[in-house]
Amino acid sequence: MRINEIPIESRPREKAARQGIDSLSDQELLALIIGSGVANHSALDIACDLLKENLNSLSSLFNTNFESLSSYKGLKKNNALKLLATFELNKRLNLQKSQKNQVVSSANEVYNRYKYLENYEQEVLIILLLDSKLRLKKEKKLYKGTYDSFTINVNEVLKEFE
Repeated sequence: MRINEIPIESRPREKAARQGIDSLSDQELLALIIGSGVANHSALDIACDLLKENLNSLSSLFNTNFESLSSYKGLKKNNALKLLATFELNKRLNLQKSQKNQVVSSANEVYNRYKYLENYEQEVLIILLLDSKLRLKKEKKLYKGTYDSFTINVNEVLKEFE
């Protein structure tokens, strides 16, 4: 459906301005980020396709990559990058919230902190540097590998301890 066929008060931009951004559905939020569609395929249509393809799961969509996103009908490469940037900002914000002088005293805390990684389709190596009181001082994602492995350069790992 074309945006101009939707009643003006129901269009994502107008609805967000009038009722607040939190009043938008996932589809409408995605459409707002996408901005515009292509002939016969509106931003709302593209957002709907993205959600359907990812089982209506934002967490699944958050872990897609550029190649996958840019293959969707009507999603321009620039808009795929905007979506990825939005997802990455969200991940970083969540990490910053959880990092502030957090004490990491058990494996369970580490698991809870990184359980979002279970949706990743690649192996990831993250190093946590703690002080003597088990407060998190630094976190560094060093490697992103393939589906089931990655190669580690020991010198790069040791640099993080300098």
